[in-house]
Amino acid sequence: MSQSLSIAGAVKALIVASDDVPFVGGNVYRWYAPDAAVEPYVVLIPDMADPPSLKGDQKVLARTRMLQVDLWETYDAEDDDLLMALCQLLDGVKLTCGTDVLRCRVNDSVKLPDDEHRQVHSAITLHVTYLTGAG
Repeated sequence: MSQSLSIAGAVKALIVASDDVPFVGGNVYRWYAPDAAVEPYVVLIPDMADPPSLKGDQKVLARTRMLQVDLWETYDAEDDDLLMALCQLLDGVKLTCGTDVLRCRVNDSVKLPDDEHRQVHSAITLHVTYLTGAG
Protein backbone atom coordinates (compact mmCIF):
# COMPACT_ATOMS: atom_id res chain seq x y z
CA MET A 1 0.00 0.00 0.00
CA SER A 2 1.29 3.47 -0.82
CA GLN A 3 1.03 5.32 2.51
CA SER A 4 1.58 8.63 0.72
CA LEU A 5 -1.37 8.14 -1.62
CA SER A 6 -3.71 6.82 1.06
CA ILE A 7 -2.79 9.54 3.61
CA ALA A 8 -3.20 12.33 1.05
CA GLY A 9 -6.42 10.71 -0.16
CA ALA A 10 -7.81 10.52 3.38
CA VAL A 11 -6.93 14.18 4.07
CA LYS A 12 -8.52 15.23 0.78
CA ALA A 13 -11.68 13.22 1.49
CA LEU A 14 -11.95 14.80 4.95
CA ILE A 15 -11.69 18.35 3.57
CA VAL A 16 -14.08 17.71 0.67
CA ALA A 17 -16.73 16.13 2.94
CA SER A 18 -16.51 18.78 5.66
CA ASP A 19 -19.32 21.22 6.33
CA ASP A 20 -16.80 23.32 8.32
CA VAL A 21 -14.98 24.47 5.18
CA PRO A 22 -17.88 24.63 2.73
CA PHE A 23 -16.37 27.32 0.52
CA VAL A 24 -13.57 24.98 -0.54
CA GLY A 25 -15.91 22.14 -1.53
CA GLY A 26 -14.34 19.82 -4.06
CA ASN A 27 -11.56 22.27 -4.93
CA VAL A 28 -8.82 20.15 -3.37
CA TYR A 29 -5.86 19.19 -5.56
CA ARG A 30 -2.69 17.12 -5.17
CA TRP A 31 0.62 18.90 -5.88
CA TYR A 32 -0.74 21.64 -8.19
CA ALA A 33 -4.06 23.31 -8.90
CA PRO A 34 -5.15 23.50 -12.53
CA ASP A 35 -4.87 26.90 -14.22
CA ALA A 36 -8.66 27.17 -14.24
CA ALA A 37 -8.97 26.61 -10.44
CA VAL A 38 -11.18 29.18 -8.71
CA GLU A 39 -10.34 30.42 -5.22
CA PRO A 40 -10.71 29.39 -2.54
CA TYR A 41 -8.99 26.07 -3.14
CA VAL A 42 -6.60 23.73 -1.34
CA VAL A 43 -3.45 22.09 -2.68
CA LEU A 44 -1.99 19.09 -0.84
CA ILE A 45 1.76 18.46 -0.92
CA PRO A 46 1.93 14.95 0.53
CA ASP A 47 5.62 14.06 0.69
CA MET A 48 7.53 16.72 2.61
CA ALA A 49 9.18 14.26 5.03
CA ASP A 50 8.55 10.92 6.74
CA PRO A 51 10.81 10.68 9.82
CA PRO A 52 10.56 7.97 12.49
CA SER A 53 8.46 8.96 15.48
CA LEU A 54 8.59 5.74 17.54
CA LYS A 55 11.43 3.23 17.69
CA GLY A 56 11.83 -0.01 19.60
CA ASP A 57 14.00 -3.13 19.44
CA GLN A 58 16.04 -1.57 16.61
CA LYS A 59 12.92 -1.15 14.48
CA VAL A 60 10.91 1.87 13.42
CA LEU A 61 7.43 1.25 14.85
CA ALA A 62 5.75 4.48 13.73
CA ARG A 63 6.46 7.37 11.38
CA THR A 64 5.12 10.88 11.11
CA ARG A 65 4.36 11.95 7.55
CA MET A 66 4.62 15.69 7.03
CA LEU A 67 2.19 17.19 4.54
CA GLN A 68 1.63 20.76 3.50
CA VAL A 69 -1.95 21.90 3.11
CA ASP A 70 -2.06 25.13 1.09
CA LEU A 71 -5.17 27.31 1.16
CA TRP A 72 -5.37 29.85 -1.66
CA GLU A 73 -7.77 32.81 -1.57
CA THR A 74 -8.08 36.12 -3.40
CA TYR A 75 -7.35 39.38 -1.58
CA ASP A 76 -10.85 40.64 -2.29
CA ALA A 77 -12.66 37.53 -1.02
CA GLU A 78 -10.38 36.45 1.83
CA ASP A 79 -12.34 34.85 4.66
CA ASP A 80 -10.45 35.18 7.95
CA ASP A 81 -12.38 32.25 9.41
CA LEU A 82 -11.56 29.80 6.62
CA LEU A 83 -7.93 29.17 7.67
CA MET A 84 -9.03 28.68 11.29
CA ALA A 85 -11.81 26.30 10.23
CA LEU A 86 -9.36 24.27 8.14
CA CYS A 87 -6.85 24.07 11.01
CA GLN A 88 -9.58 23.02 13.45
CA LEU A 89 -10.83 20.37 11.03
CA LEU A 90 -7.38 18.82 10.66
CA ASP A 91 -5.97 19.17 14.18
CA GLY A 92 -6.52 16.10 16.34
CA VAL A 93 -8.63 14.23 13.81
CA LYS A 94 -8.21 10.48 13.40
CA LEU A 95 -8.21 9.38 9.76
CA THR A 96 -8.91 5.86 8.54
CA CYS A 97 -6.82 4.47 5.68
CA GLY A 98 -7.81 0.90 4.99
CA THR A 99 -7.58 -0.74 8.41
CA ASP A 100 -5.13 1.84 9.80
CA VAL A 101 -6.17 4.70 12.09
CA LEU A 102 -3.91 7.73 11.70
CA ARG A 103 -3.58 10.68 14.07
CA CYS A 104 -3.27 14.21 12.62
CA ARG A 105 -1.77 17.30 14.22
CA VAL A 106 -1.44 20.80 12.80
CA ASN A 107 2.17 21.75 13.49
CA ASP A 108 1.92 25.35 12.31
CA SER A 109 0.37 27.70 9.78
CA VAL A 110 1.56 30.86 8.09
CA LYS A 111 -0.04 33.41 5.75
CA LEU A 112 1.97 34.52 2.74
CA PRO A 113 0.51 37.39 0.70
CA ASP A 114 1.15 37.30 -3.04
CA ASP A 115 0.80 40.93 -4.16
CA GLU A 116 1.61 40.16 -7.79
CA HIS A 117 -1.38 37.81 -8.19
CA ARG A 118 -3.53 39.45 -5.48
CA GLN A 119 -3.78 36.14 -3.59
CA VAL A 120 -3.38 35.05 0.01
CA HIS A 121 -1.51 31.77 0.43
CA SER A 122 -1.97 30.11 3.83
CA ALA A 123 0.39 27.17 4.38
CA ILE A 124 -0.47 24.58 7.04
CA THR A 125 2.09 21.96 8.08
CA LEU A 126 0.24 18.78 8.99
CA HIS A 127 1.83 15.84 10.82
CA VAL A 128 0.14 12.44 10.34
CA THR A 129 1.44 9.61 12.54
CA TYR A 130 1.00 6.01 11.43
CA LEU A 131 2.26 2.57 12.51
CA THR A 132 4.77 0.93 10.17
CA GLY A 133 3.79 -2.68 10.85
CA ALA A 134 7.32 -3.48 12.06
CA GLY A 135 6.09 -4.46 15.52
